[in-house]
Order: sequence, then C-alpha cells, then structure tokens
Amino acid sequence: AQWKNLALEVRSVRSMLEEVICNWEKYSSTVAALQAWLEDAEQMLNQSENAKRDFFRNLSHWIQQHMDMNDSGNFLIETCDETVSRDLKQQLLLLNGRWRELFVKVKHYARADEV
Repeated sequence: AQWKNLALEVRSVRSMLEEVICNWEKYSSTVAALQAWLEDAEQMLNQSENAKRDFFRNLSHWIQQHMDMNDSGNFLIETCDETVSRDLKQQLLLLNGRWRELFVKVKHYARADEV
C-alpha cells in the first residue's frame, strides 16, 4: 500500500510539473509575440485610417493571445515560488497596462462579437 501511494504521488507531481512546463511555454511564446506586436501596434496609431484598419483587422487573434498570456501567467503566479511570482506579476502589470492603453484606442477595429 505504501508503494502504491508513493507511485500515485509521483504521478501526481509529474502531471503537475508537465502542466507547469506547458504553461511556461505558452506564457513565454505569448509574451514574446505580444510584446513585438505591441511595439508595431503603438507605431501604427500615427498611420492613416486605412493602414490602421488593415493592421488591426486581426485584432481578435491578439485579444486571444492576451487572454492566453494572462491565463498561463496567473497559473504560474499561483504555482511558482515567491520571487518568480513577483517577477511575473510585474511583467503582467506592465504588459496589461500597455495593452489597455492601446486597446481603448483600437477596439473599434474588432467586430462587436469578438470583444
């Protein structure tokens, strides 16, 4: 019975670690993509209306990326140690601030059913 419990515990820890790794991968890739897109998007605000409409036509994709980043980031904040959690919170705070600032200016480019 003791070995059975230990084996069960090891499997449980393994699946938790796999979930953490999966969330780190998702978080890292969405942060990198979103940061690059925000750089371009912030520059686009000074462009013509047609250029903006063209650039922001896939806004729904970035809305999803933003949600995925926050989902995986919040999961990691809950599961990682305090130092890592603090860094993640800081990074999310900065990125979400930039996102909000931009989004209020461009949300009308998304279709109503996507926001």
